[in-house]
Amino acid sequence: MSYLYYCDQSLKKDSISTFINEPILQVIIINDDYEHYIPFYLDDKEFYVDVDALTKKVKFSNSIINEEKAYLNNKFDSLCWVYKTPKTYSDSIENLMKNSYFKKEFNDRLKIRDSIYEKEEKDFYFQKPITYTTLTYVYYTLFCNNTIQTKRYLLPLFNKIDTSFSKYKIYNDIQYLFNSKQPIIPSATDR
Repeated sequence: MSYLYYCDQSLKKDSISTFINEPILQVIIINDDYEHYIPFYLDDKEFYVDVDALTKKVKFSNSIINEEKAYLNNKFDSLCWVYKTPKTYSDSIENLMKNSYFKKEFNDRLKIRDSIYEKEEKDFYFQKPITYTTLTYVYYTLFCNNTIQTKRYLLPLFNKIDTSFSKYKIYNDIQYLFNSKQPIIPSATDR
């Protein structure tokens, strides 16, 4: 992870130039507000980022993958606001989780928020043209739940991915996950 850090200064324009083989996920943190981080990709194309430090909003241009990431990030942020759930787990939440009523109610809100977001994300990726973010969706979904059902669900989407994406390591990692067996998790009675 790399970062640019600006403190107590206003910039009209800045730039960074780097050589990248594959898009790399980074985050923008405005005014040290880690809870409202903004994920984006550094990639091999020139793109622009407009940052409004007052509203903590970011606008990407000339970058399809970052416009997609921003769209989904805004969806998730909205759900966090509606369900009063933070984007990140903080010390204050950890202290509140000691209260069993709060913990149950909070976990219920998280489940609702996450199930809505998962549906939004699924609809988004299955209905749009294939880009690098499609690969990341397939990879992380399969990595987190490498079951036969997940493979059946993702295979039609993966089959739509053009072989030009095979230049990326993540493409080969997805193929590996599709070809690997479902991990066997030992139960407590297996000991």
